[in-house]
Amino acid sequence: MVVNWNGAELLPGCLDSLQPDVPPLHVVVVDNASTDGSADAAARAHPEIELVRNPHNDGWARGNNVGIRKAMARDAEWIALLNTDARPRPGWTRAVEAALAADERLGALGFRLFEGEGAAVDDAFRAAVPPSSPATRPVDFVTGAAMVLRTAALREVGLIDEVYFMYCDDMDLCERLRRAGWRIGETDFPVRHFSEGSSRRVRRQASYLSMRNSVRFYLRYRGAVVALRHAWGVLLIALGVHRLEDPNDIRHRYRPGGWWTNLALWLAALGWNLVHLPGTLWGRPRVTV
Repeated sequence: MVVNWNGAELLPGCLDSLQPDVPPLHVVVVDNASTDGSADAAARAHPEIELVRNPHNDGWARGNNVGIRKAMARDAEWIALLNTDARPRPGWTRAVEAALAADERLGALGFRLFEGEGAAVDDAFRAAVPPSSPATRPVDFVTGAAMVLRTAALREVGLIDEVYFMYCDDMDLCERLRRAGWRIGETDFPVRHFSEGSSRRVRRQASYLSMRNSVRFYLRYRGAVVALRHAWGVLLIALGVHRLEDPNDIRHRYRPGGWWTNLALWLAALGWNLVHLPGTLWGRPRVTV
């Protein structure tokens, strides 16, 4: 499952990386109303894929749910979600099947991600040799940039909560899986992830959604005190009071502009959460299978 939005620079590399595992892999690309010709180019270069064209940009959550429902209709045992900037090594499907076979309560599986940009990351990924018997370790959360979901688990807990649109929807799903008794794991099979691929073109929207959704997640699952502490930490980053040393730290997205722009986005994110507080605390996620 690959959700695409104007991914002309990223989608070809993602689909090319999947070719060694096709078949038996069935690839579904859900295009969120791209205007850069990336969907047409993918259809020409890879006629074997199933291309679904959404009339609107439905975001990561709803876009993936469209593809997940199609996979469920085909009685797929597991579904892999990959961002357009993810590049799995050949043989990753065998690692997935081995991990799922070894633990029947494994509901979600992530990978050893080589994230960010730069020659050092590229060299490390190229040097990483896929293990013959990848190990799986327990974790609380795996990123939706490269995530495998067991269909039986989704039928129990539901799909991705579409209120998020993008960001923190993967955290929400993992939280629901764990609370339902499913385990989350991470295999040491290597996957390259360039990070922040499509969102770089909409930095302010990405920043707002990241702020908004992270507060929503903590309000729903960790309580008001933790959510307020998190919101305060986000504000310190947004205003530049707390500096981030790692250039690949995803929290850089909290600073898309000057301090006044970042403050306005932070206030808008908190305002949204205040308006939607009843639904966050007592509403049910929009996750109909």
